[in-house]
Amino acid sequence: MRKFIISFFAKLLMAATAHGILIDERTPDSCYQVAADEHHAVCQIKLIKNTKGSTSSGTGTLIGKRLVLTAAHVVEGMSSIGIVRFASNEGSHEQVRRVTSFYMHPGYVKGSHSGGVDLAILVLESPITVASPRPMNLRGMEKNFSWMSCVGYGKTGTISSGINETHYQQLAKETRPIIKEIQRYLRSGLICTAAEKNQVLTSQLNALSKGAFKRFIVIPVEKTSTVNGMQYYIQKVKDMKPATLQPHPLYGIPHQGDSGAALINELGEVVGVLNHIINDSTVCWIDIAPYAAWIEAIVEKHEQRKPIC
Repeated sequence: MRKFIISFFAKLLMAATAHGILIDERTPDSCYQVAADEHHAVCQIKLIKNTKGSTSSGTGTLIGKRLVLTAAHVVEGMSSIGIVRFASNEGSHEQVRRVTSFYMHPGYVKGSHSGGVDLAILVLESPITVASPRPMNLRGMEKNFSWMSCVGYGKTGTISSGINETHYQQLAKETRPIIKEIQRYLRSGLICTAAEKNQVLTSQLNALSKGAFKRFIVIPVEKTSTVNGMQYYIQKVKDMKPATLQPHPLYGIPHQGDSGAALINELGEVVGVLNHIINDSTVCWIDIAPYAAWIEAIVEKHEQRKPIC
């Protein structure tokens, strides 16, 4: 069983389309989605990576009226435009904002999820009014083990059978015309003014983002000492036994499609940011506490206040 799980996650890591949260088939997916709708500060990130119309998706968390915390590898290579979308799974309370700039931690090593401080903060064009910033724990957690939660966007599947690609292949087919339109606007400078082009691209990225749902999962995590020079919170997938795959009704396993999603402690505070998988078998969130000074400086610059902690 252990070899099967390791092999299964190795395949997920290599397959570009196999992203998302794996849930227990004994709990309806709707339960995960309803629980996620209570987390208004979680947003979907959609970016255009290059002039060929390549797009990237991730998850972020509102930490200021115009600031979103995410992973650096989500925004690496961002070109002309990006948006964040706050909405329930039913589409209510929806707000979309342009990303005007972003900060990647100076300790991040480009092209490597595990080679540096994988943190980024996005700056939005205007404040978000449908959600309040999520408090952060910048002091660090004292306990070595705890039950925490995570909310992320992207594909879903079951722990036993993996990602079901049928729905997403159909979704890709339906959104292909939008991708072609994005490519057309990026390659031609004569179709409209820069402002009009940005407006069109924002609308099209928003349309692409509506195919994804956010899901809330509860997970058992441990705090590591140091891995690759950084502190992590980890979920040891490979050590899970079949009889204990559902220690909580909303147990789940996140994957790369949820990169940048916050790890939230029992007090509702952000303590980590979803980073990557170590050795194909351990999901890890980078601990934000060691980088409190960097986060505080950006929040104070744009919000004229201390971070909410």
